[in-house]
Amino acid sequence: MVARCCTYSNLKILFLEKPIAVNPLDAIALVNEIRQSRIRFRVGYTFLYTDWFDRIEIPTTKASDQELVITWRFMAHHFVNEITNWKAKHSEGGGALRFFAIHLLAVLASRGYSNANRSVLSGTIFDCPERWEAAFSGAGLPNARVYVDTRSDTARFGVEVESGKESRSLVDLPDPFPIVQSAGGEDRRVSVLKRLLGSIAASDESHRSLCDHVNMLWLKAEEITEFAYTRGPTAH
Repeated sequence: MVARCCTYSNLKILFLEKPIAVNPLDAIALVNEIRQSRIRFRVGYTFLYTDWFDRIEIPTTKASDQELVITWRFMAHHFVNEITNWKAKHSEGGGALRFFAIHLLAVLASRGYSNANRSVLSGTIFDCPERWEAAFSGAGLPNARVYVDTRSDTARFGVEVESGKESRSLVDLPDPFPIVQSAGGEDRRVSVLKRLLGSIAASDESHRSLCDHVNMLWLKAEEITEFAYTRGPTAH
């Protein structure tokens, strides 16, 4: 569909959902195709347009005992409703990493993280990973640990800087999106989407560079990903 859109001479801007492809190699190829078409585009990495994103102050002096820790726990819609769709299946661009944690890869890439050091997907249903545990590093940055649980009975989104036995909270929310409902009764994510749409006023080159960094970090994570499925049902 995107390839077809790239042939339209009257099309000026594309807004793409994430993940923009089933896997990182296809995502890299897609960004290159759009770039060659000269069509402007933005990808819906909506975490970058939340209020809390601007509050994350990552230490710029790397200390051996410091770590950035991101935790995201919630119950995904497909688990709540006991259904198996593409959003659940890793092979189709879904699951804990490709559909959900791609948001966190965008956060890390935007802050300078460039190396994946660990990546483990686990769950009880083959090809439907529920959890993702990973570790990342970047020049001059504290090591980062990420834990995403999409089948949790409790909901929390937290970002902390840990140093030894001490922990400094940067973000502590029930979930990543605004808590307060808008005055017009809109979905509470509308304010974030408005900022995403408004980003078209910013530099195209900076967004293309961000997408390149996100896709490369995604690729590096997938290249070392281990799968740890416990005995359970097979996805249908």
